[in-house]
Amino acid sequence: MGLVHNLEAIVWEADLGSDRASFVSAGAREILGYGAEEWTAAPGFWRDHLHPDDRDAAVAFAAREIAACRDHQYEYRMIAADFREVWFRDLVHVVRDASGEPCLLRGVMVDITDRKRAEAALAESESRFRTVFEHAGLGIALVSAEGTALEVNRAVEQMLGRQAAELASIPFTEFTHPDDVDADAGLYRKLREGALDRYDLEKRFLHADGSVRWGRLTCTAVRGAAGEFSHAVALVEDITERKALEEQLLHAQKLDAVGRLAGGVAHDFNNLLTALGGHAEFLVAGLDPADPRRHEAEEIRRIGERAARLTRHLLAFSRRQMLQPRVLDLAELVAELEKMLTRLIGEHIELRSVTAPDLWPVEADPGQLEQVVVNLIVNARDAMPSGGTLTIELANAEVVDGADGALPGRYVRVVVADTGLGLDPGVREHLFEPFFTTKEQGKGTGLGLATTYGIVEQSGGFIRVESEPGRGTRFEVHLPASESAPAEPAPDTADVGGGRETVLLVEDEQVVREVVRQMLERQGYEVLVAGDGVEALVLAEEHDGQIDVLATDVVMPRMSGRDLADRLLPLRPGLRVLFMSGYTEDPAVWKGLEERKAFLQKPFTASDLSSSLRGLLAAGVRPS
Repeated sequence: MGLVHNLEAIVWEADLGSDRASFVSAGAREILGYGAEEWTAAPGFWRDHLHPDDRDAAVAFAAREIAACRDHQYEYRMIAADFREVWFRDLVHVVRDASGEPCLLRGVMVDITDRKRAEAALAESESRFRTVFEHAGLGIALVSAEGTALEVNRAVEQMLGRQAAELASIPFTEFTHPDDVDADAGLYRKLREGALDRYDLEKRFLHADGSVRWGRLTCTAVRGAAGEFSHAVALVEDITERKALEEQLLHAQKLDAVGRLAGGVAHDFNNLLTALGGHAEFLVAGLDPADPRRHEAEEIRRIGERAARLTRHLLAFSRRQMLQPRVLDLAELVAELEKMLTRLIGEHIELRSVTAPDLWPVEADPGQLEQVVVNLIVNARDAMPSGGTLTIELANAEVVDGADGALPGRYVRVVVADTGLGLDPGVREHLFEPFFTTKEQGKGTGLGLATTYGIVEQSGGFIRVESEPGRGTRFEVHLPASESAPAEPAPDTADVGGGRETVLLVEDEQVVREVVRQMLERQGYEVLVAGDGVEALVLAEEHDGQIDVLATDVVMPRMSGRDLADRLLPLRPGLRVLFMSGYTEDPAVWKGLEERKAFLQKPFTASDLSSSLRGLLAAGVRPS
């Protein structure tokens, strides 16, 4: 009996069919705080001190088992004297008399509170882990030695478009991009064999819908006590959007690098074309119309003009051309173009034009916008060699998502859509790159869409393209809307004749300097010539008050044309400035020219030079 009382449990005994214990060990006081006398004094003590949430189930279970005279065990809670909840595992034995009839119940109530608390803590921990596992934004997978998924979370299912059950039946190589299989499988083999404990890899996954998703994978081995491979834990971050942004940035950097090169080439080439065109003009002017050499001179001039158009394309693509924007109505511009577009596209193509009412005005260079529309029309025409429908749509558009690098705001959308051959994804990726063309050799420079891209970007807009092979192409040009009303173009009142004024010509390129000097002198101007800004300052000092116009290149060694003008203008209130350049990045030139300044794009003709000078001297502003 002493042994019974020393057990860390409650040993009890009760008559069969009785609701009162006949014996309770000392453990009852140690565990619950109730002495044996309290248990045996009144019927129902055990029942009355059961936890309310367990009482009905425990009483019903005990009654059923006792009625069947079966040994049994079950778990329940009781309320201790100090109101603690105590868990018990009660093992009950039915005692039988000599004749085999049941006569007594004996039981042992083992305190399992600590075990229950540990189980509850474990369950809570597992619940928290499961919540984190399932709802983590990062993909988590347990991967078997064979490469199949033992378990995956929702992020993995969403990234791959497959359910966990499907992933458990196929190795990861089945949903890895073919070009990445060898790298991933090789690293996983080393992980499994113990050569690696972890590896990191950026790879492409194949979504169930056929699309490709980029993921950053971190795969870590889980090994047993003896170091044997058990499974791997794979963490996968979906970096598809990041990769797309990186690709866009790389593409933009590539275009910018090519653009800088194109701008530099155009600068030097335009200097040469200015000299070439000027001398060709001199030849034409000096030859009698009947002289057969005059035709050759005119042909040289025409070839120079074609080369000049090519450099203008380069500058448009590189966004280094000089724009002369004004507020205009796109509907009027396109309506004027339509008169010649029907001749341009041919009778085998139907032209449709749709313009929304109350179209917002835009601020842009009208000549450049005409080039944008014509370039897109020509591409659409070439995409429909057997005929089709070409549609031009003009509408207002609100941009709110900021996609394609566009700033949210109000835009006017110009759509040029065709029903032609369409473009495959590989072509769309290179569409706006300079010199990229799908046309036969000799039938395109590859600068049309690159030029369009440059003009639109420089005008503050953006382009979107939708196309599928065999289903046509749709170009959407978005140009920022203007708050101002369209302005009437200023009439050209400049006298294109010569003058008697004195011009300080500043040009570092000798061949250009010489031909421009001759142009000016033939038009009657007095010309002072300097090879750079420093020389020009000396000449200006020597001829103080005699200089009417400073005609200067923009990009020069030692001192730029802009710096030269800033030095001279404050000292000479009546001085006019004509900037000349093959291209320029000078912000003052790009953003427009204030009073007393004008800009002339190289290459130019003698007539262009005369018109700019007369307009500048007459009005003090850049001619429109």
